[in-house]
Amino acid sequence: MQSSFKNKNVLIISPELWGEMKISKHHYAITLAKHGANVYFLNRNLKNTGNKIINLESSGYENLTIVKFKAKLFWWLKFKAPKLFNFVLKIVFSKIINAIGGIDVVIDFDLNNHFKFTWYNKTTTKIFFPVDEPPFNVGNIGQNADYTFSITKEILEKFKQIKSPQFLLQHGINENFISEPSVKKYDLGLIHVGYAGNLFRQDIDTDIFVEIIKNNQNCIFHFWGNIDPKIGNLSPIYNVGYYTNFINQLKLHNNVILHGVVEFDLLADAYKTIDVFINCYNILKDQSKGTNYHKLMEYLSTGKVVVSNNTTSYNTFGDDFIVMCKSRTDNLEMPDLFFKVVNNLSYYNSEFLQKQRINFAKDNTYSSNIAKIEQFISSTKV
Repeated sequence: MQSSFKNKNVLIISPELWGEMKISKHHYAITLAKHGANVYFLNRNLKNTGNKIINLESSGYENLTIVKFKAKLFWWLKFKAPKLFNFVLKIVFSKIINAIGGIDVVIDFDLNNHFKFTWYNKTTTKIFFPVDEPPFNVGNIGQNADYTFSITKEILEKFKQIKSPQFLLQHGINENFISEPSVKKYDLGLIHVGYAGNLFRQDIDTDIFVEIIKNNQNCIFHFWGNIDPKIGNLSPIYNVGYYTNFINQLKLHNNVILHGVVEFDLLADAYKTIDVFINCYNILKDQSKGTNYHKLMEYLSTGKVVVSNNTTSYNTFGDDFIVMCKSRTDNLEMPDLFFKVVNNLSYYNSEFLQKQRINFAKDNTYSSNIAKIEQFISSTKV
């Protein structure tokens, strides 16, 4: 069926810049472009856009353009003079609209909703899509959106003051990650363990992670993600020294391989070599509050078992779908859970359990989620 986004100008607003590392906002942009939409991904707060206030640059993907705008000159006004900040930003916004040639659909992932929905034409379909846990009182953020989507009921609850129809989606997954069940014998040989993501996040439970690595010398731990704080579009904003120390600790262990940043298609191929995935965040520091993680969907798409901190979105899926800590305050049981799993992989990676995980991921590809968004909009449109 032809997508309703085809030939539409779609503006994607994301707090994360376009770059080597791709997360959900980037993948939605790429997938919409593949569906025939004219996608414009907004890169805000950049230091240099050349001589122009607005620059349109190729993303390397067909139908997907990166919109860069100078914000350094006025972004400091946000807290010192918020009314003036909004006035200047609205002028920049009008220039962006003119550069694009009009917007049919906007999907705003920015928790701050800097570009107010009242600034768009009445004919623009306005979608608010908070996928991150808001660390502040949301107030009237997101008001005047036509539709609100999110990946946890906890986030939607925080935006219940928005009067628009709301819909709960799972995290999306790129089709490249979907695997077929792969059953193998685990009696002999090394076990390969995988983790992918920003190693500079403040909420990684580094102590538990290192303990598991030390206590499982029969496992090779593969890490994918930026290991240099000076580069990357998902640069660290926390205690850089502390997390550089974590990376340096990882380098000390012979059973750790740091792969750095790789394109998602290469990452998808690498995932096929992994026997166990690990997700290890300190919920008390976690930006997602232990509710949902994009990487879990990627891991599940392989069919292989995942050992994780407690995650509310999967609490009803059964103990073997994802092997999770019961505690909502710490991960003290994770080393024992991990040991139990790696010593019973014939069960945890059985064909039956792999098919359950893969089928769940298949129902939540980015294309499937876009179809769900289209269907929801169509069914609720007055």
